[in-house]
Amino acid sequence: MIFLIVLVLLLLMPAVGSGETVPACTVPIAEDTEFGSIRLGISVDDFNALGFRCGDSCDLAFSNGHTLKDIPYYNGYYARTGALLIVAYPGYEYPVIAYSNGPAAWKKLGCADDDTITVVRAEAGKYLSVQKSLDTVYSNDRADFPDDTAFANFRELKGGRLKEKTFYRGASPVNNQYGRVETVNRLISEAGIRFNLDLSDTEEKAAAYAEISKPEYFLSLAEAGNVAYLGLGASYRNAEYCAPLTAGLREMMNHDGPFYIQCLEGKDRTGFVCILLEALAGADGEEIAADYMETYRNYYGITPGTEKYDAVLNVRFHDPYDWLCSLGDGTVEDGAKVYLSLGGMTETETEQLVRFLTAE
Repeated sequence: MIFLIVLVLLLLMPAVGSGETVPACTVPIAEDTEFGSIRLGISVDDFNALGFRCGDSCDLAFSNGHTLKDIPYYNGYYARTGALLIVAYPGYEYPVIAYSNGPAAWKKLGCADDDTITVVRAEAGKYLSVQKSLDTVYSNDRADFPDDTAFANFRELKGGRLKEKTFYRGASPVNNQYGRVETVNRLISEAGIRFNLDLSDTEEKAAAYAEISKPEYFLSLAEAGNVAYLGLGASYRNAEYCAPLTAGLREMMNHDGPFYIQCLEGKDRTGFVCILLEALAGADGEEIAADYMETYRNYYGITPGTEKYDAVLNVRFHDPYDWLCSLGDGTVEDGAKVYLSLGGMTETETEQLVRFLTAE
């Protein structure tokens, strides 16, 4: 495949005023179908072997004429919504260029299958402080976690007037990319889950994953028609996310609980949806933040009162939370209602959803 072929592995360019060489490469690109990002045709290991380091600033030049300056290279999505970055996320074989929680970079930058890109390091370590403060890599070995719930990022939604033992969140029960399917299926079985809101998969994708992972409990829900497949991307601020989510919440209201909400890791897409639901149930900012950040305690062992906790809270939580607050009268509850209206939910339906979520 074309993205596996490195056209030019390294262009060594003298750095101004020194004998140092500047890492650069020209490689083919391909569309990453999960989020519409741009996948570089060079492995993460080979890219780093050229001299690129997480925290560097890079300049990009596409063969279609687009040029972009000062793009950070991280090993995670350490940027606010809409910012462009190069990402070597743990588990990715190839670096990708993406808009953090934003539009599909492949389409926005007008890329085609025969295009190439030249990446040149612009400034070594320019974003190293961000990289260090937000650097989060977790293990996929169950032995590294205190219990199954932390390993599966599994927990009950709480806060405000939410019904007890009714809404749960966590990692995927069907996509075994991170080796958690068996544990998740056991936990959702024990919780008596009767409906699954699958944020990340289409029905076709879930079926393909299930052929490999053999998730018995998930399949029992699917066969009974108790799974809603939303296939959401990462860009929660646009209609391609909002409208399917609204439809999925309508479908959830037509089923009996307990309910399970998940994406792949139960982290970003799930985190945003849970902010919405908790806000509608009257949870305050501290309650919502505590639940959101429990993911980072589970996966990464990040605890309150640490510099890393505050950094993640500021970038990963306050980005969606503050944006929701800005949509309405300044409160997250009103912002959540406005957001759902943008997806086509009527005021009456929103009131029904609030009653559905709460003990009222």
